[in-house]
Amino acid sequence: MRVIWYFVDALSPLLIGALNSDKFNAGFHPPQEPTFFDEMAKNALKFTNVYGYGYTQPTVTGMLTGDDILSNPGSEARESENFFGHIFDETVTSHFKRNGFRTSYYSNINIHTVYWAGKYGWHARHYSSQLLDFDAVSAGAEPRGWTVEEHLGKEKASELFSVGAAQKQFTWIYDYSFCDDSRTYTRPTIEKYREATQDSAKRMKANLELLKYDPAKDYL
Repeated sequence: MRVIWYFVDALSPLLIGALNSDKFNAGFHPPQEPTFFDEMAKNALKFTNVYGYGYTQPTVTGMLTGDDILSNPGSEARESENFFGHIFDETVTSHFKRNGFRTSYYSNINIHTVYWAGKYGWHARHYSSQLLDFDAVSAGAEPRGWTVEEHLGKEKASELFSVGAAQKQFTWIYDYSFCDDSRTYTRPTIEKYREATQDSAKRMKANLELLKYDPAKDYL
Protein backbone atom coordinates (compact mmCIF):
# COMPACT_ATOMS: atom_id res chain seq x y z
CA MET A 1 0.00 0.00 0.00
CA ARG A 2 1.29 3.44 -0.93
CA VAL A 3 0.02 6.91 -0.18
CA ILE A 4 1.45 9.54 -2.54
CA TRP A 5 1.09 13.26 -1.95
CA TYR A 6 2.07 15.23 -5.04
CA PHE A 7 1.97 19.01 -4.64
CA VAL A 8 2.27 21.27 -7.69
CA ASP A 9 2.75 24.70 -6.13
CA ALA A 10 1.02 27.67 -7.85
CA LEU A 11 -0.87 25.64 -10.45
CA SER A 12 -4.19 27.30 -11.24
CA PRO A 13 -7.29 25.09 -11.58
CA LEU A 14 -8.45 27.52 -14.25
CA LEU A 15 -6.01 25.81 -16.63
CA ILE A 16 -7.42 22.35 -15.90
CA GLY A 17 -10.44 21.94 -18.13
CA ALA A 18 -11.84 19.01 -16.16
CA LEU A 19 -12.29 21.28 -13.13
CA ASN A 20 -14.27 23.94 -14.98
CA SER A 21 -17.56 24.25 -16.81
CA ASP A 22 -17.85 23.83 -20.58
CA LYS A 23 -18.91 27.47 -20.79
CA PHE A 24 -15.75 28.60 -18.99
CA ASN A 25 -13.50 26.39 -21.10
CA ALA A 26 -15.10 27.71 -24.29
CA GLY A 27 -13.77 31.16 -23.41
CA PHE A 28 -10.20 30.15 -24.26
CA HIS A 29 -9.09 30.99 -27.81
CA PRO A 30 -7.68 28.80 -29.09
CA PRO A 31 -9.13 26.09 -26.83
CA GLN A 32 -6.57 24.64 -24.44
CA GLU A 33 -5.43 21.12 -25.09
CA PRO A 34 -6.08 18.57 -22.32
CA THR A 35 -3.04 17.67 -20.24
CA PHE A 36 -2.18 14.89 -17.79
CA PHE A 37 -3.72 17.10 -15.10
CA ASP A 38 -7.07 16.83 -16.89
CA GLU A 39 -6.73 13.07 -17.06
CA MET A 40 -6.03 12.85 -13.32
CA ALA A 41 -8.75 15.37 -12.39
CA LYS A 42 -11.61 13.48 -14.04
CA ASN A 43 -12.00 11.05 -11.16
CA ALA A 44 -10.32 13.10 -8.44
CA LEU A 45 -11.60 14.32 -5.11
CA LYS A 46 -12.24 18.04 -5.48
CA PHE A 47 -12.31 20.79 -2.86
CA THR A 48 -14.18 24.07 -3.38
CA ASN A 49 -14.34 27.28 -1.35
CA VAL A 50 -11.06 26.50 0.39
CA TYR A 51 -8.79 29.10 1.96
CA GLY A 52 -5.48 28.89 3.75
CA TYR A 53 -2.86 30.88 5.59
CA GLY A 54 -0.27 31.73 2.96
CA TYR A 55 1.98 28.68 3.13
CA THR A 56 1.24 25.92 0.65
CA GLN A 57 2.19 22.70 2.41
CA PRO A 58 0.30 23.11 5.71
CA THR A 59 -2.67 24.65 3.90
CA VAL A 60 -3.07 21.68 1.57
CA THR A 61 -2.29 19.28 4.41
CA GLY A 62 -5.23 20.76 6.27
CA MET A 63 -7.51 20.10 3.31
CA LEU A 64 -6.49 16.46 3.20
CA THR A 65 -6.59 15.79 6.96
CA GLY A 66 -9.43 18.07 7.99
CA ASP A 67 -7.23 19.67 10.65
CA ASP A 68 -7.24 23.40 11.31
CA ILE A 69 -3.60 24.40 10.89
CA LEU A 70 -4.02 27.08 13.55
CA SER A 71 -4.69 24.64 16.37
CA ASN A 72 -4.11 21.03 15.27
CA PRO A 73 -1.15 19.10 13.83
CA GLY A 74 -2.37 19.59 10.29
CA SER A 75 0.86 21.49 9.72
CA GLU A 76 3.62 19.19 8.56
CA ALA A 77 6.41 20.59 10.75
CA ARG A 78 7.33 20.15 14.41
CA GLU A 79 9.44 23.32 14.54
CA SER A 80 8.88 25.06 17.89
CA GLU A 81 9.04 28.41 16.10
CA ASN A 82 6.54 27.49 13.43
CA PHE A 83 4.29 29.92 11.62
CA PHE A 84 1.76 30.32 14.43
CA GLY A 85 3.95 29.58 17.44
CA HIS A 86 2.46 26.14 18.11
CA ILE A 87 4.45 23.05 19.05
CA PHE A 88 3.12 19.83 17.55
CA ASP A 89 4.02 16.48 19.06
CA GLU A 90 2.89 14.66 15.93
CA THR A 91 2.94 15.48 12.25
CA VAL A 92 1.26 13.85 9.28
CA THR A 93 4.51 12.10 8.47
CA SER A 94 5.13 10.85 12.00
CA HIS A 95 1.59 9.50 12.01
CA PHE A 96 2.40 7.37 8.95
CA LYS A 97 5.68 6.22 10.52
CA ARG A 98 3.90 5.19 13.71
CA ASN A 99 1.62 3.04 11.58
CA GLY A 100 4.46 1.18 9.88
CA PHE A 101 4.98 3.25 6.73
CA ARG A 102 8.34 4.01 5.18
CA THR A 103 8.34 7.76 4.53
CA SER A 104 10.16 9.56 1.70
CA TYR A 105 10.23 13.16 0.54
CA TYR A 106 11.38 14.84 -2.65
CA SER A 107 11.37 18.50 -3.58
CA ASN A 108 13.09 20.63 -6.18
CA ILE A 109 13.04 23.61 -3.85
CA ASN A 110 16.32 25.00 -2.53
CA ILE A 111 15.82 25.88 1.13
CA HIS A 112 19.04 27.89 1.35
CA THR A 113 18.25 30.28 -1.48
CA VAL A 114 14.47 30.34 -1.99
CA TYR A 115 13.32 31.02 1.55
CA TRP A 116 13.34 34.54 2.90
CA ALA A 117 16.09 35.50 5.35
CA GLY A 118 18.46 32.78 4.15
CA LYS A 119 19.15 29.34 5.56
CA TYR A 120 18.72 30.49 9.17
CA GLY A 121 15.38 32.21 8.56
CA TRP A 122 12.01 30.88 9.66
CA HIS A 123 11.17 29.09 6.42
CA ALA A 124 14.45 27.17 6.39
CA ARG A 125 14.04 26.11 10.03
CA HIS A 126 10.42 25.11 9.41
CA TYR A 127 11.37 23.11 6.32
CA SER A 128 14.28 21.40 8.08
CA SER A 129 11.99 20.46 10.97
CA GLN A 130 9.49 18.99 8.55
CA LEU A 131 12.12 16.67 7.14
CA LEU A 132 12.96 15.18 10.54
CA ASP A 133 10.08 12.73 10.24
CA PHE A 134 11.11 11.29 6.87
CA ASP A 135 13.20 8.15 6.42
CA ALA A 136 14.60 9.38 3.09
CA VAL A 137 14.90 12.94 1.77
CA SER A 138 16.10 14.64 -1.38
CA ALA A 139 15.63 18.38 -1.84
CA GLY A 140 17.15 21.17 -3.88
CA ALA A 141 17.32 20.30 -7.58
CA GLU A 142 19.01 22.59 -10.10
CA PRO A 143 17.59 23.39 -12.54
CA ARG A 144 14.22 23.06 -10.89
CA GLY A 145 12.49 22.08 -14.13
CA TRP A 146 14.04 18.63 -13.98
CA THR A 147 12.08 15.48 -13.28
CA VAL A 148 13.09 13.35 -10.30
CA GLU A 149 14.95 10.94 -12.58
CA GLU A 150 16.81 13.75 -14.37
CA HIS A 151 17.85 15.15 -11.01
CA LEU A 152 18.86 11.97 -9.18
CA GLY A 153 19.27 9.35 -11.87
CA LYS A 154 17.00 6.31 -12.05
CA GLU A 155 18.92 4.20 -9.53
CA LYS A 156 19.05 6.84 -6.79
CA ALA A 157 15.46 7.88 -7.42
CA SER A 158 14.27 4.28 -7.11
CA GLU A 159 16.28 3.92 -3.91
CA LEU A 160 14.75 7.11 -2.49
CA PHE A 161 11.22 5.91 -3.08
CA SER A 162 11.92 2.16 -2.65
CA VAL A 163 10.10 1.53 -5.90
CA GLY A 164 8.76 -1.99 -6.00
CA ALA A 165 9.11 -2.56 -2.26
CA ALA A 166 6.33 -4.54 -0.61
CA GLN A 167 6.19 -2.44 2.56
CA LYS A 168 3.71 0.33 3.18
CA GLN A 169 4.98 3.68 1.89
CA PHE A 170 4.13 7.34 2.29
CA THR A 171 5.68 9.44 -0.48
CA TRP A 172 5.56 13.22 -0.59
CA ILE A 173 6.65 15.09 -3.73
CA TYR A 174 6.65 18.87 -3.54
CA ASP A 175 7.13 20.24 -7.07
CA TYR A 176 8.09 23.88 -6.72
CA SER A 177 9.29 24.40 -10.29
CA PHE A 178 5.97 25.68 -11.61
CA CYS A 179 5.98 28.36 -8.91
CA ASP A 180 9.47 29.42 -10.01
CA ASP A 181 8.78 29.33 -13.75
CA SER A 182 9.37 32.72 -15.37
CA ARG A 183 6.40 32.04 -17.66
CA THR A 184 4.06 32.14 -14.66
CA TYR A 185 5.50 35.05 -12.68
CA THR A 186 7.51 37.33 -14.99
CA ARG A 187 4.99 39.22 -17.12
CA PRO A 188 2.95 36.09 -17.78
CA THR A 189 0.47 35.76 -20.61
CA ILE A 190 -2.20 33.12 -20.95
CA GLU A 191 -0.12 31.48 -23.68
CA LYS A 192 3.02 31.35 -21.52
CA TYR A 193 1.08 30.11 -18.52
CA ARG A 194 -0.49 27.41 -20.66
CA GLU A 195 2.93 26.28 -21.90
CA ALA A 196 4.21 26.10 -18.32
CA THR A 197 1.13 24.08 -17.32
CA GLN A 198 1.73 21.60 -20.13
CA ASP A 199 5.38 21.17 -19.12
CA SER A 200 4.43 20.72 -15.47
CA ALA A 201 1.87 18.06 -16.40
CA LYS A 202 4.50 16.16 -18.40
CA ARG A 203 6.87 16.34 -15.43
CA MET A 204 4.22 14.95 -13.08
CA LYS A 205 3.43 12.10 -15.46
CA ALA A 206 7.12 11.21 -15.77
CA ASN A 207 7.57 11.25 -11.99
CA LEU A 208 4.55 9.02 -11.40
CA GLU A 209 5.80 6.60 -14.05
CA LEU A 210 9.12 6.48 -12.20
CA LEU A 211 7.20 5.67 -9.02
CA LYS A 212 5.31 2.96 -10.91
CA TYR A 213 2.09 4.53 -9.70
CA ASP A 214 -0.79 2.06 -9.88
CA PRO A 215 -4.26 3.67 -9.52
CA ALA A 216 -5.70 0.29 -8.58
CA LYS A 217 -3.40 -0.04 -5.55
CA ASP A 218 -2.07 3.40 -4.63
CA TYR A 219 -3.71 6.47 -3.13
CA LEU A 220 -2.68 9.66 -4.94
